[in-house]
Amino acid sequence: MERLHVVQQQSSPSFPRLAWLAALVTAGVALVPAGAGTLDAASIKEYVSPSGFRVIVKEAHGVDLAAIQVWIRVGGYLETEQTNGFAHAIEHMVFKGGQGRGPGDLDFKIESLGGLLSAATNKDWTQFAVTVASQHAGQALNLMGEALKNAQFREQDWLIERRVLMEEIRRFRGSPRASLTAALYELAFEEHPYRMDVRGTPRQVQTLQLQDLEAFYQLRYRPENMIVVIVGNVDTAAITAQAKSAFEPKPAANPVKAPIPQPETPCAKKVERTRPSPFRGSFLALAFPAPSVADEPDVHVFDLILTWLELDGAGRLPTVLKDKATTVNVSYETRRQAGLLTIVAGAGETPVTEIETLILAELARLRDREPSPRELAAVKERIIDSYAVDNEPISGQAATLCYYAAIDRWQFASEYVAKLRAVTPAQFHSVARKYLDPEHSIRLKLVARQQEGLQ
Repeated sequence: MERLHVVQQQSSPSFPRLAWLAALVTAGVALVPAGAGTLDAASIKEYVSPSGFRVIVKEAHGVDLAAIQVWIRVGGYLETEQTNGFAHAIEHMVFKGGQGRGPGDLDFKIESLGGLLSAATNKDWTQFAVTVASQHAGQALNLMGEALKNAQFREQDWLIERRVLMEEIRRFRGSPRASLTAALYELAFEEHPYRMDVRGTPRQVQTLQLQDLEAFYQLRYRPENMIVVIVGNVDTAAITAQAKSAFEPKPAANPVKAPIPQPETPCAKKVERTRPSPFRGSFLALAFPAPSVADEPDVHVFDLILTWLELDGAGRLPTVLKDKATTVNVSYETRRQAGLLTIVAGAGETPVTEIETLILAELARLRDREPSPRELAAVKERIIDSYAVDNEPISGQAATLCYYAAIDRWQFASEYVAKLRAVTPAQFHSVARKYLDPEHSIRLKLVARQQEGLQ
């Protein structure tokens, strides 16, 4: 899972990788942005029902396939301390089938159409995706609609899935990078649901009551939170009608609007923590506040900052930490509300304090010096090349449109390249100074026993 700009909390390793991220750019290779026009707004049609349910269609007749993705604006973002982990649990239970279907039926039916259903849960959304031959698109829509609208919460299914969820949490906590990133979110936010991991805790999973899970599902899996995107060899009018038939319920007599959380500015104050390392070796994790999808041009500048710092192992931090750190990963995900830029480095034999000094010095250079137009243009082209490559396949286009529709609006995807190109060196410098303030940072050190005397 390397979609740093997009997916930082992901439950399924099969989630499609979108390469508009710096972390997916191939260092030293200039790729012709042949796919840059594939998300032209004029080629995309949208239907919005009175309930808020949306269908987005992009005809692409080069291959006889259809990529179908359903994104639900439900994730950790809409959870509380009491319901933490519910969205992820529902994602798993949906695969057990809808009314009249048993475990495995949904997967079997999709596979019989030549497709493979995948899913993921994030802080901002839950996603289901499949690609099938175009002639089967209507059948796939019906199967997905039935499962998502009529999920069943059977005790015998939950006993199996609970063990699966517990194993996912165990593996997650065994990863230094994943567990440190989760710890940064917990320290950076005081009240906002972003502070919680989407998997929940072992105790929450073990004590979860199915009636509570079903109540959360009934409240959140509503038409106004559902987005269906189809990209492929389809007829817009016909496939829109099929999607409406599969997903759109009759209008509710008394529709309920579930509350959403109030925004919170992360890293409101500087926090420093030093803990014994539960892993082999020492680690440093840093976090800084980051803009939301609505904060322009800051949100585009942050993609450039991410690329500048990491660039798939060829950016500034891998360069300055060469022969010092065992690993370094920079991550930023565009979120519905303000999020984080995180940096996680493995210290190896180097004292954690030395790694910290080198990273902070490099961030200070971003704050203190405006990049040249040539430097900034080179970073932009890296992102644009990668964005084009990942939006060549229809599944990539569907995921891009869904992602931005789920956290903001799909037009963001069509405007992305132009707005990225428009960022000036002065804007880059201004945003770096605004967000990369060491007095508004989180610093977490995990110190191995042999380094304890150095801290």
